[in-house]
Amino acid sequence: MSQLYKVEDLFQDDPENPDQLLFNIPDDIYEALNLAEGDTMEWEIKGNSVILRKKDESKDEYEKARAQKIIDNPGFEV
Repeated sequence: MSQLYKVEDLFQDDPENPDQLLFNIPDDIYEALNLAEGDTMEWEIKGNSVILRKKDESKDEYEKARAQKIIDNPGFEV
């Protein structure tokens, strides 16, 4: 599946935090990945591409990974 999107269709300013952007996943991608609220997503950057995939992991694994990210990145916002 390949689709083109404009940046403004995917990213919006966060009205509650001007230093952040909101990323909107288009419906066709959301459905193709069979996403549901609470799912964990994994991002990978390769060159000028971003790979987004649904991560199959338990809530405990997610919480451990998040805790490690906070430890490894003191400026990481919770």
